[in-house]
Amino acid sequence: MIFINSASINVYWYEKPWEPIEVTIGFKPVSGDWGTYAVYAWGEEEVYGAWPGTTLEPNQDGWYSFVVPTSRPVNLILNNKDGKQFDFLKDPTVSACYEFEIGDDNNNCVWTDVDCPDLSPDPALYIIGEEFGAWDWTSEGVVTMTPVHSTPGHFWAIRYITAGKGFKWCAVRDWNGDFNSLGEDIGFYVQDGNAFVEESGLYMIYVDTENGKISVETAKVYGMGDCFGSWDVATYPFTIDGTTMSITTAASAELRMYAASDISPVGGDWWKMEFIFLADGKIIYRGAGDDQERITVDAGKKVTLDFNAGTGTIE
Repeated sequence: MIFINSASINVYWYEKPWEPIEVTIGFKPVSGDWGTYAVYAWGEEEVYGAWPGTTLEPNQDGWYSFVVPTSRPVNLILNNKDGKQFDFLKDPTVSACYEFEIGDDNNNCVWTDVDCPDLSPDPALYIIGEEFGAWDWTSEGVVTMTPVHSTPGHFWAIRYITAGKGFKWCAVRDWNGDFNSLGEDIGFYVQDGNAFVEESGLYMIYVDTENGKISVETAKVYGMGDCFGSWDVATYPFTIDGTTMSITTAASAELRMYAASDISPVGGDWWKMEFIFLADGKIIYRGAGDDQERITVDAGKKVTLDFNAGTGTIE
């Protein structure tokens, strides 16, 4: 990924006192890919938490952004949480955006100051809990919920939840606006400020922020299309076995799958909660995006999904 030669960055410490203000920094990798991006700050305080800092999520246009608070001075470091890092900025005084061309080593990188696009984050919702990040917002275990296509304010995720293990939700990866209920609770209870399920199991967690509903119900996933026999909705259910779900294909065709919820508004528009996995086995959710690439599976193959691990297999 990118390491920046600090001499090429025309940002310096200020010798005269100045009044720090909050600024927003945006960046977009335009070549190469670290996969994961996090921001860390050292200086007056660790404003993004202990190393490696806060994981950043891109918007639909591939831009990452973060707010630099008034706690100054700070040195900003971008990293991939796995050993790759570079000093980014020292005490920025104004909001700014940058594009990166990622070099093959630590020196051959191009860092370009550009006009800022719309950096508004895409609507998001996260689940944190004892089993989902151990109450640490910087953890990879925090669940990023999937938006329901063309249905603003609706999000879903499937996870195995253990009875007695608390969890809650927030629209940002921070203790700022977190909640355990929106008013109508279905399939879970609230105690001591957290949400719980009565019995351990594999659940569909569906949040409807538009109407103030949260449902935690037994997970439902269906196969769809020629791979299973027809394009009839809710006809080819996956079977739950502990922490995983599986189904056997009926014909050689493209593998298509989707999730469902009792409070979901998608109806026959099953693709609004569609997902796939490719050769690497990683589950990829359609969310608010376009139609997805797919793989072909032979007849008589067992398709298994592990949502907690985020993987699918074909045997």
